[in-house]
Amino acid sequence: MYLFTNDAHEMWFNTAAMKADGIGAHTPDPDPGKQYLERDADGVPTGHAVEAAAFIPICLALRMFSLDSIRASQRLTLDRAPSWGMTPYMDAGLLIAGTTSISALTAMNNGSATAGSSALSFMSKR
Repeated sequence: MYLFTNDAHEMWFNTAAMKADGIGAHTPDPDPGKQYLERDADGVPTGHAVEAAAFIPICLALRMFSLDSIRASQRLTLDRAPSWGMTPYMDAGLLIAGTTSISALTAMNNGSATAGSSALSFMSKR
């Protein structure tokens, strides 16, 4: 289980996620004080990661950035968005292990991005 903050700069995760990535007291912080795993008094990670360098390894271990996962996440939004009055799609251009979320979107649409998709801009409901 994992949960991101609304700005995606922090992540909370359970012990199953820690086990999937092999996280324990021995796991070093990628950038101490800036990108790190929060720890208890004994130095054991608590399940709270701050900034991407600390939580990307967990995301990879949980296969969050596989094409199947990206497609499933996009479908959750794209299939419902028009009913909310939202027709454009914003993609932050995430690139992990050679996979971009825009390439997953394009693949879902038989090789062409939808008219409302963009890797660079966002248009909100007005």
